[in-house]
Formats: sequence, C-alpha cells, structure tokens
Amino acid sequence: MAQNRNISTGVLEYYVSGLNCLDCVRKIEKCVSKLDWIEEAKVNFSTSQLRVKTNETVNNITSMDNEIGDELEKLGFGIKKEKNGISEANKTSVKDKKLFYLTIITALFVFFGVVTSYYYTYKFRSLNISVLFYSAAILSGGIYVSKKGVRSLLNLQLDINFLMCVAAIGAACIGEWLEGATVILLFLFAQLLETYTLDKARNAVHALMEISPKYAFVKAVSGVKRTDVDDVNIGDIILVRPGERIPLDGEVVDGYSTVNQSPITGESISVEKTAGDKVYAGTINEKGSFDVCITSLFRECTLSKIIHLIEEAQAQKAPFQSFVDTFAKYYTPTVVFTALLITLVPTFFFNGEFSHWLYRALVLLVISCPCALVISTPVALMSGITNAAKNGVLFKGGIYLENIGKIKAVAFDKTGTLTSGIPVVTDIVPVENENKEDILRIAAAIEARSEHNIATAILKKAENMALQKVDGNNFQSFTGKGAGMEIDGCKYYIGNTKLFKELDVSTVNIDEILCKFQISGNTTLILGTEEKVLGIITVADKIRNLSRQTIAELYNKGVKKIVMLTGDNKNTAKTVGQSVNIKDVFAELSPECKVDAVRSLIDKYKNVCMVGDGMNDAPALTAATVGVAMGRRGTDITLESADVTIVGDDLTKIPLAMELGKKTVNIIKQNICLSITTKVIFLSLIAPGFTTLWMAVGADMGASLIVILNGLRLLRKRW
Repeated sequence: MAQNRNISTGVLEYYVSGLNCLDCVRKIEKCVSKLDWIEEAKVNFSTSQLRVKTNETVNNITSMDNEIGDELEKLGFGIKKEKNGISEANKTSVKDKKLFYLTIITALFVFFGVVTSYYYTYKFRSLNISVLFYSAAILSGGIYVSKKGVRSLLNLQLDINFLMCVAAIGAACIGEWLEGATVILLFLFAQLLETYTLDKARNAVHALMEISPKYAFVKAVSGVKRTDVDDVNIGDIILVRPGERIPLDGEVVDGYSTVNQSPITGESISVEKTAGDKVYAGTINEKGSFDVCITSLFRECTLSKIIHLIEEAQAQKAPFQSFVDTFAKYYTPTVVFTALLITLVPTFFFNGEFSHWLYRALVLLVISCPCALVISTPVALMSGITNAAKNGVLFKGGIYLENIGKIKAVAFDKTGTLTSGIPVVTDIVPVENENKEDILRIAAAIEARSEHNIATAILKKAENMALQKVDGNNFQSFTGKGAGMEIDGCKYYIGNTKLFKELDVSTVNIDEILCKFQISGNTTLILGTEEKVLGIITVADKIRNLSRQTIAELYNKGVKKIVMLTGDNKNTAKTVGQSVNIKDVFAELSPECKVDAVRSLIDKYKNVCMVGDGMNDAPALTAATVGVAMGRRGTDITLESADVTIVGDDLTKIPLAMELGKKTVNIIKQNICLSITTKVIFLSLIAPGFTTLWMAVGADMGASLIVILNGLRLLRKRW
C-alpha cells in the first residue's frame, strides 16, 4: 500500500483519495502525527501525497499501512493503490463513487420534496410530506458532510464541512427545510466537481510516470524473456524494438536507431542513438532496434527522479501561497466569532427575532468560507510546474516559477551554455607543400594517446573524414605544451608555441596566422617535426544554434540587461559575445568573481537569473534570484544543481519559462481578486437580506470551481 518504502530513513509515502481542500491537509497531518511510531507527517495538497517519517525501524509495513489507513478512514479519506511505482490516481476511488451516489440520492429527495411541497400546499395543507423528503435529503447528504465536520470540531479546526453542517441544521431548526436540503445538495455537487477538476490537475503529473512501459524484453541465454520492470536488474541487457517506449535508463550496447526524447527533454527533433549513447525511460524508439544495458532500477531512473522533483516542487509554498495560508489562519476564526455576535447581540440586546438573525449568521458563515481564496494559488502553481516539466523544464519550487517571471537581468556562462562545450576542429592550415589529410592523420595518431578534450575534437574530425589510422611508438606528453610520437621513423610533435620554442623550431612564418586565429577566439595547435612546422590546426567551442535567438527573445520579454560571465580568455569571450549579440562580456573570472558580478546585478536590477552548466557555476547559480542549469553534463547531475533545470540543451526554453512564470503569477492574481470580490459582493448583500443560504453555497463553491478551472488553463499553454 505504501508507495515508497525507504527502510534506511524510515520514510513511507501514500497517495490520499478525496483530498480536495487545504483544511483537510491540516487535519490529516494532525491526526496521523498522533500515532506513537510517527515522528512527522506532511501532506502535499498538490499531489495528494502523504509522507510519513517514522521514529523506529520500518519492519512491519502491513501493520503500519493498516494503522494509517484506519486514521484516514476516520477522517473520511482513503489510500490510492499503486502498481509498478505508479499511483492509480486517475482511477475513481471508492470514496469518490460514494460521493457521486450520495449526490444523486440527495438530488432525488430534494426533487420529490419540491414536487410534493407544491402539490400538497394547494391540495392537502394539513399534510406536509415535503418535509420528510427534505429531511431525508439532509440526512443522506449529511452522512458525507457530518463525519468530516464533527472530526474538524473535535480537532478544533473548523472547516467548510463543519460550516455546512451548522448551516443545514440551523436552517432546519428555523423551519427552512428547503434551504437546508439545498445547501447540502449544492455542497455535495460542488465537492464532486472539485474532486474531478483537482484530480485532473494531479493526474497530469502521474501521466508522466505512466508513459514508461510496465515490462521489458530481457535477453538471456535461453532467449528474450518478457519481464516486469521491477524485476529488471542493473547490468541486464534488454531488447528495444521499433515503435516501443524504452522501459528503463541505460546505455546502447548494440544497434542503431533514432529516439524521440520529447517526454523527458522536450526536444522536438529525434536524436540518433548508437553504441555508447544514453537512453531514458519513457522515450520512444522510432525505426531501428538496439540492445540496452540497464544502468538504473525503475525507482531510480530519470523519469522517476523527475516525478519526485515535481512533487517536491509542488510541496514548497510560494510567496503568494504563504500569504494566503497565513491570512486564512486568522480569517476563519474571526468570521465564526462575528457570526456569533450577529446572532446573539441583536437577539439579547435589541429584542431582535432569533431565527432571523441566526439565518443571517448562517449565511455569513457559508459565504465567508475562504475555500476559493486558499485553493487559488496551489492549483495554478501545480499546473504551471507540471506543464513546464512536460516540456523539459524542471522547477524546484513554486517560488522559482513566480520569480522567473519577474527577471530583469540575465547572466550567462559561456562554455556549455551559450556554446556546446564540445570543441570542434574549425580549420586545418598546411604550411608550404603539405597536405591537409596528412596533417590531420598524423595529429590524430598522436592525440589518440591523449585524454585532453581537444584530442577528442581532432579524432572526431579524422573519423568524419574517414582517414586511415596511423600507428606510432615512443609517445611523449609535455604537460601544458603538447605531445610527440615517432611515426614511420620520424618524430612528430603537436602543441602550442611554447613547445616549438623549446624544440628550437622557428614559427616566424606562421605568427601572423596564429595571431589572426587567436584574436577570433580559436585555440591553435602547431604540428611539426624537430626541423620545421608542417601545419596549423584550430579548435573552437561551437556556439549553440539557438543562442542568438534566445538572447533576442529575452530582450523581447522585457529583460533589461544580459551579460556573459566566463573564466575563458578575453579574445574568445569577446568573439562569442559578438556572435550572440551580448555586449557586456566579463572574462577570466574565478567562481568568486562570478558571484560578485551576479550580486552587482541584483543590487541594480533586483531579480536576476544566472544560467550555467550546473557544476562549476554553482556559487553564481546559488547567488542569483533564480539559477538555471543546462542539461549538458547529464540528467542525473543537473536535476540537483540549480533552482531550475533545462533537461535538454534548448536555450529557448528559458524565455518560454519566463513567459509561463508571468502567466502563472497573473492567474494567481486573477484568482485572488475573484475570490475576494465574490466575498465582498455577497457579504454586502447579507445586511439588506438579499442573500440566501443556497445562494451563499453557490457563490462560495462556484468561486472555488472557477479558480480551479482558471488554474488548469496553465496545463494547456503551448511551448
């Protein structure tokens, strides 16, 4: 029953059914925490997840599940089951079905009550059968409402269920049977709609988990065997056929295909996969087939981590939500006290009619319930965070989704952010009568023994040109200068000018060429012998195709200042800055200097975003209002490196995330304004007696449904 069983930390997780108000969250936390073996209980309203931390060893899961289940049952809630790590959140629970049937039964009783009231009022005045139907409606619907209402009273946490009970009973006591029955019916109907709409938002998160297959085809000596994903171990080889979703994270060991990674990274273009490439659970294999060596268990795969990160993000309260929760904490008791005064003061001090003022007090209690106000923020944040995650942007909390929409200045790292971080050979310049292919062939032979990233670029270039490999011996490495090796009886060297000065080889004839390439930001390597220079190879970090477009979009979104912060040399930094249209370039910076630069921007622009590769830029990412990490270094690392993670390498996700943040804040403001305005209008109508109980229920629940549906609009935002 427990969704997560972490024995080492003593943490259990459950998905709660029927959770549709924030007051319920506080009740569950308070009641479950009373169990002797529980140290802490926290409920995430956005995901309906209950996380329990025990103060003893988790050794009897069944007993613990039963105890927690019993406590939730007393409060009128249940636990959703799971299979293969996936909550059955999208399936209607027993509690939800019960609510549906009670609503139908209550509606029938109210209908017959209205019909009989009309008929017997004009035909048989002495017989009032309608009261019996209204009473039956109050009792049938009250079964659902009263349990939670009484529990909230016992826990001294007055919620909407308690207020509905008071309103229905009060209406019956003063003879307003139709009003009492209508209150219960409208409340049940609204609860049914709220449960449906909230589950729709929550299921958007769980739908991400459900994209992963439930089984894998494991290759063994006896052949290919279909195996449940929970039973697949690290190191197992699985077969992925055309059109199938990849069930687990792994590395391709044989075969070739293209993979649609949009479910994880949001990339619109398929990615080629061959031996040595990583693949992720939930992504779609397209045409070819390949074998994959599993590198992560199901619960530890990238998709599971993304789901966990989303749930953690939705559990964190944003500034708007913290304000609203604090407001509601003091608001509800104040309203209850005011209702008592409205009932008692006119009755005992001004000879007012008790039933008249009690009715108005009941209307005040119902219309003043802050349900719409309290739920206005979490639904919008839940929808925004989920939408972003589906498009490869992971927020670690609602506060970052709010803040990213307020950004006025952006600082970019260079390597791995504006550039790909992978050097490529840009030019091969022969000296005198040498041949380009021969220069590259010799350079590749020497660099094959090196582990430097520049060596990788040269080897890649030679591979792309399909050059035949050359063998050599007596390899030598010269730290910080280059390397040498004997090939076909001749000693060749590749490195910088320092190396050739030590070899006493003149570079005068190529100094002008070297200077030209260095000014343009390229790294230059000289290839030669102990007698002469044979040629020059230039290497550069390739600028991302979308970098310039991203900068332009950021300015269009209202960003006032964009700078580049890099530890690279000034010439290279200046060249990259000009290429992507960033005028303010700060080069040769240490991590501490980057932090100082970010703080200077904060002093001037207040809200600053730092975009880096998630590792060497960590101090600057932390110092910024919002730190955004690129996914270049691998998903496992980047998930933990910043406030926001771009899972793929698409820089254009940043301005889109800012737009989503602005949209989220606007919707939250709309919801709060709507909630407060509705309250003010109907409260002002209480004094002249224009507001009835059923109108109060309709207004309160109607406002709640509107703010929920308004928040759900964020799930449909296009990227």
